[in-house]
Amino acid sequence: MWRLPLLRSWSIDPIVSPELPQTPQHVRLVKLVLSGSKLTDEYDPLDSLKDLPNLLYLSIINDANYEGESLNFEDGDFEGLEELELGYLHSLSSITVHSKAVPSLKKLHLRDIPELKTVPFSIQHLKNLEHLNYQN
Repeated sequence: MWRLPLLRSWSIDPIVSPELPQTPQHVRLVKLVLSGSKLTDEYDPLDSLKDLPNLLYLSIINDANYEGESLNFEDGDFEGLEELELGYLHSLSSITVHSKAVPSLKKLHLRDIPELKTVPFSIQHLKNLEHLNYQN
């Protein structure tokens, strides 16, 4: 993997390998877009991204191949994240946000996630949430 220590914005469309690059060399990233990434339940995309200290915007979209049924935001995950976009994830049926996860989140976009029948109740923990966009 390339070493790009000053990289601040990265759009990946699509990922050839289901594994995302290791994050230590990308600590300055503030924006990450994953599109058509072919991620599966076996490889949790959140696990390798949750500790990026400067990440403000994360988008996981256009992934008709995503086979994962759930995304789980654990306590301490994505402490600086301000905007999250999830869209076109056709197998995703549940999103869980633990009480101390994504504490800085201000904007949440959930688009075209047909198996997600309702807005996740656990978003009540998002105390700084100002904007919720839910389109199914």
